[in-house]
Amino acid sequence: MKADWFTTAVRTGGPGRKGISLMIIPRGKGVITSRLPLQGHANSATAYVVFRNCKVPKEYLVGKENDGFKPIMFNFNQERYGIAISAVCFARVCVEEAVRYAKTRKTFGKALIDHQVIRHKIANMSKRVMACYGYMCLLAARLRLPRHTGDR
Repeated sequence: MKADWFTTAVRTGGPGRKGISLMIIPRGKGVITSRLPLQGHANSATAYVVFRNCKVPKEYLVGKENDGFKPIMFNFNQERYGIAISAVCFARVCVEEAVRYAKTRKTFGKALIDHQVIRHKIANMSKRVMACYGYMCLLAARLRLPRHTGDR
């Protein structure tokens, strides 16, 4: 809706991944956008984009023709990793909030955190979340490594 340019995957070759190219297409004649109503994302500018009889110059090709699948998948991997980071961090916040609540809530004359079963549940949640956090840190370190090293 608000974009002046659109990054698109277009079919420029045969079937399958070898026939996909990346192109940037400017907003102009034949480009129609309409807002997509998303639940929980009222402020998002996510839109449905239609290209009708658009002519796009060859210089708007990103990379090599019919070689656009790889960068798309690379980008998806980065997005998925970002989503995983968010999920793990939100889980850590949830555990912290559960502990904070358990310290203030009183049941049967004592704080909820003082009940053994609650401490076990919090310990189990913490163990699972911290295992995910540790794995996330390991992946972050691996992502920073060079892809090809001559030492191996």
